[in-house]
Amino acid sequence: MRSPADRSSPGRGRGWHSAWPFGTVASPCQQGPPAAARHEQNDEGLSACSSSRPWQRLFGYTDGMTLETDRHSPAYWDARYRENHTPWDQGIVAPEVLAFVAEHPGEGRWALDIGCGTGTHSRELARHGYRVVGLDLSWVALRRALMAARRESLPWYGVQADAVELGLLQCSFAVALDIGCFHGLTAAQQQRYAAGLALRLEPGGFYLLYALHPAANAADGPPGVRPEQVEAVFRPFLDRVDYKPGWQGDRRADWWLWQRRQTSGRSPK
Repeated sequence: MRSPADRSSPGRGRGWHSAWPFGTVASPCQQGPPAAARHEQNDEGLSACSSSRPWQRLFGYTDGMTLETDRHSPAYWDARYRENHTPWDQGIVAPEVLAFVAEHPGEGRWALDIGCGTGTHSRELARHGYRVVGLDLSWVALRRALMAARRESLPWYGVQADAVELGLLQCSFAVALDIGCFHGLTAAQQQRYAAGLALRLEPGGFYLLYALHPAANAADGPPGVRPEQVEAVFRPFLDRVDYKPGWQGDRRADWWLWQRRQTSGRSPK
């Protein structure tokens, strides 16, 4: 289904890895899937563009890798969700998110949940008046997020894509949320991520980030990111509103709240 023809609809389809945006009522799409992909709809009403390893081109994937062990492939994350090997997915809304939405209700504006997983925080944003786009690599997670949003009739839309492709979204967001995605990227990917965020976060818009610090042994977790790296990446176009250092178990972790400058400023390359 197509959403109403307004310029605020976020999806266009070019460059998504294997799925087309889908939502609780209507997909926020302006045009159909790319010609190279086959558009399908399963019996749950989820739309998908299926093509042969569509992330191969975008990720530089090679046949020497194993999809189930490559952290940059949808198959890796799908397997984690199918096996319930998802310690980050506790179904609990972070107090920092609760505090933010209490102070900044949505009033119909768009919010972006980057690395949304099964949509715990997406739904909280939607309950407070935001129209939410949840972005994740895992189709399994997105399907669970959709089912949960439908049960509450919440305005939630899912896009299966890489976080470094934020610039492909065709929408300006009042809020962007990232709990556990940015700290898993390489330095080059972080720059691409930031460039896309600069394009899609509207002036005055907020960016709420949770990021782990690097750890000596992070074999089964994200590599982490140092606070000075976060500052260097986002300072060119965002102003820091708040910073809360803390811990996740025995690992340092920080909450950041940034705001897009009202003037255009310099965006990352």
